[in-house]
Amino acid sequence: MDAFAADFDAKRALQEGCPVGVDDGEIRRLPSVDHFERLLCETNSELCTQLIEIECANAQRVPCSSTVLPTGKLREKSLAVLYAKKKELLGANNPSSSASDDERSAVVPKATVAHQHKKSVDKTTVLYRMSEGTYDGPLGKLQKWMKARKRVRITLRGRSVVNTVITAVVVAFDKHWNMIIRDGDEKLQPSVRQEAAFGAEQELSSCGYKEIPRSDAAVDGIPFVHSERRKLLARHLKCSLIRGDNVVAVHSL
Repeated sequence: MDAFAADFDAKRALQEGCPVGVDDGEIRRLPSVDHFERLLCETNSELCTQLIEIECANAQRVPCSSTVLPTGKLREKSLAVLYAKKKELLGANNPSSSASDDERSAVVPKATVAHQHKKSVDKTTVLYRMSEGTYDGPLGKLQKWMKARKRVRITLRGRSVVNTVITAVVVAFDKHWNMIIRDGDEKLQPSVRQEAAFGAEQELSSCGYKEIPRSDAAVDGIPFVHSERRKLLARHLKCSLIRGDNVVAVHSL
């Protein structure tokens, strides 16, 4: 089987082996590659010497190959070469520019970059005017109470009527009246459907509520439905989020 013939089939050669008979004097079968190397060293020492020289040369070129990045002084030198090539290309594309212009354009100050990417601030928004202290609307009042850590009374509504009042300190809020509060005392007058959902006393305690007796002091200034059959619940809130959709009014105490 001629390996250089046009009809040479490599797959067949690997599967069937060499079809040449063992009795052929030009073919010598060896049990392993190690035996072949020993035979090569014994019969052709000149070829072995050349192979060793090629292997040593390849081993010396490995640290400087493209797959291994240089470090230290070699890296600084390669970067300097790349920078010089960049200046040559810039000069070839724009020959009228001077060397001082190239140096100036090569290094861009960080402040300039930050200024280029800085977005313009809309000074007409409520949040910007509040940050500058020039807005005295409802949100401005709420901001003053928040900075002064004043307790405020927040009135919340259910589907159609007021059913919750919370006295707390506002920690944060946004322009949609969403608020985060802490150290709050909540009073809730549940609807008939909510009372049926709460059901037993055990379910009330699992939500942190406890029923308090209805009195004039308990509902003083709170627009609850005046009915002796309706429950009045209370609980303490360490921290809570209030949605702005449910806020009816906020005023300081």
